[in-house]
Amino acid sequence: SSALPEPVQTILIGVSVVVFVAVIEYRGAKETVLAENVISSLKIAILILFVVVGAVYILRRPEPSAALTPFMPNGLGGVGIAMALTFVAFEGFEVITRSGEEIRDPRRNIPRAIFASILISVALYLMVASVTLLAVTPPPGQLGYEYLGSLGELGMAGVAGQLIPHGEAVFYVAGIASTTSAMIATIYSATRVGFAMGRAGDLPSCFGRVHNTFASPHVAVLMCTGLMAFMVIALPVREIAVAASMMFAVLFAMVCYAAIRLRMKFPAMRRSFRVPFSPFLQSLGIASCGLILLTLRDVSQLAWLISIGWIALGVLVIVGRAKWRNTE
Repeated sequence: SSALPEPVQTILIGVSVVVFVAVIEYRGAKETVLAENVISSLKIAILILFVVVGAVYILRRPEPSAALTPFMPNGLGGVGIAMALTFVAFEGFEVITRSGEEIRDPRRNIPRAIFASILISVALYLMVASVTLLAVTPPPGQLGYEYLGSLGELGMAGVAGQLIPHGEAVFYVAGIASTTSAMIATIYSATRVGFAMGRAGDLPSCFGRVHNTFASPHVAVLMCTGLMAFMVIALPVREIAVAASMMFAVLFAMVCYAAIRLRMKFPAMRRSFRVPFSPFLQSLGIASCGLILLTLRDVSQLAWLISIGWIALGVLVIVGRAKWRNTE
């Protein structure tokens, strides 16, 4: 057969998505927002269609709850691993904070956008997960969760194929749309961080440059998309997902700790949003992130190496930059 091997096809699709997103990000914030809105709307429309059709199918089943038997077959440990692996899917709300310079009235709108995005995403995730578990029809002799586990990331597409004509093809489109929208948000966030660090002198000053025509941090865009293309080619998707979950857990734990320290050190500071029940909520956040890291300790050794190496590189950059500044 002249067809390319499946791993090569996956890499080509991934790199194509990265290049497509890079072109959009390079052209500026307006183009990025427009593309994100269109692609996300397509993805959400497909998911809502899946939920509605699946809900109708579930209500017509004689015993829909039978799909949940046995309940939690792998116990709390299995639930914990699933939560830790999918933790990265809930991190998108922090991208909102990266766009503070490009949002109208950020003090008012950023907290509102964060809470709205969390509520909408969690509601949509719960509906899709519930429909997937309750509507699946496994092969004879196999339980629903076992069948979905054997399908892996194609589980939702498999259920959609059972519910909707050409459902698998439709969900492949949704999968590409989801990957693209996530990539747009991720690169947008990464480039704004790189731009801010370049402007502050923590990275080479070229990162802080703005394109004369498109007013985009074009050097940061090119560097970030190049790094992402390398990861798509060199690393398995599962390892990247696990490493991302681990690094975001560390990041959120640091944010929680910083919130406690800032409240103690600058109690009179004017804040647009004041976290209630401090420091209880922040301490709970730190403990939760630590639990995620402990849960992932045996899932992937490569992910641990990636996370430790990436964090160590960041520490070296910051420490090296600080020493260089002291010698100026």
